[in-house]
Amino acid sequence: MNKPGKETLLKILLIVVIFVFIFAGWKIYENYRTVKNLEQEIEQHRQELIEVRQQREELKEELEKVEDDDFIERIAREKLGLVKPGETLLVPVEEEE
Repeated sequence: MNKPGKETLLKILLIVVIFVFIFAGWKIYENYRTVKNLEQEIEQHRQELIEVRQQREELKEELEKVEDDDFIERIAREKLGLVKPGETLLVPVEEEE
């Protein structure tokens, strides 16, 4: 029987090295895709954060407006038909044709 020669060992080593490089390349590609996906998610969450902050500002402004006495009075008059003491509520009547 022949002992494996240097040439055979070099071929086996070359095959192992090629396999290692292929495996490492595959893992690097997987990591690259994962990073790109995470970057997209981060950008999406940044956009959502901007929208939520805008909504928060709009709600703060609306809350300030709702807490204003003039606004409360106007809504009470328009929606609820309330009047101040001494005032008379006039309701227009539509004429039928």
